[in-house]
Amino acid sequence: MEYSVNFDVFMAKILLVYFARKPTLCVVKFFGGRSGVVRGKECFFTICLINYLSISNIFITHNHAGRVMEITEQELKDILLKHGAWLNQEDDGLRANLSEANLTRANLSGANLTRANLTRADLSHADLTGANLYHANLYHANLYHANLTGAKFSHANLSHADLTGAKFSHTDLSYADLTRANLAGAKLSDANLAGADLAGANITRTTMIATKRKVD
Repeated sequence: MEYSVNFDVFMAKILLVYFARKPTLCVVKFFGGRSGVVRGKECFFTICLINYLSISNIFITHNHAGRVMEITEQELKDILLKHGAWLNQEDDGLRANLSEANLTRANLSGANLTRANLTRADLSHADLTGANLYHANLYHANLYHANLTGAKFSHANLSHADLTGAKFSHTDLSYADLTRANLAGAKLSDANLAGADLAGANITRTTMIATKRKVD
């Protein structure tokens, strides 16, 4: 295993106090995509151990609500169906709220998630080929190595999202909010970034081929 950067001791102590006192959920994620979940005071000991071993190919996030929403394939289909009805202004329609949902490896190809709430959702390795996420809220969402080929993220909120290694081929990101998003190792081919806000975004090893970045 290879380590590169150590935890800052002062910041680690602040995190220790915060996690120990808050009824929160601590998610320890490895760069390889695997993760472990610990809660409450267990976070204290987890961070202590990481700090003591000076492990830095690990980063820690937390869920203020202290819960992860597990969702079945059928439940997801029902949510998408009701969301479609909501978009069509039908009486039985309901806007999709997939905040903090576990959608790892989900097949959402061609799905219409216009204006859907996907804040802090786990979409790692998900297939979003051709999906419509116009004006969707993906704040702090995990899209690690997701397939976003042909997807529409115009005006979407992707601030602080993890887009590490994501595939953006012919993806529409026009006017998207990508502030402080992690695009490390992402592949953007013929993507549309016209008007997108990339302030503070991590574009280390990001590949951009024939990608539009300016407004005509």
